[in-house]
Amino acid sequence: MPWERRGQRTGECVHAKKLLWTEDEPEFSGEFCSFPKAVMLPQPVQIPHPSIIVGGTSIPALKRAGEIGDGWYGVEVSVEKCKKNAPYQRVRDSCWS
Repeated sequence: MPWERRGQRTGECVHAKKLLWTEDEPEFSGEFCSFPKAVMLPQPVQIPHPSIIVGGTSIPALKRAGEIGDGWYGVEVSVEKCKKNAPYQRVRDSCWS
């Protein structure tokens, strides 16, 4: 897997996991993973699914956190930087709105 494609793979895999967690017999066909109709038991007790916490401080990682995440884990990012930096503010607003 090329390093620069890791974000696309992560997004696709999270989407596939959400299907497994929320549908009775999902099937999925993507670029990086696929599966025929499947049953996953036991399903998570969290509704609609366990929280997805996304990490990273690059602009694509921040965008991914806002699009597919329920939270964000910033490494070595101060509260002050998050308050002053527009991309961090957008992630905060989309994850915790």
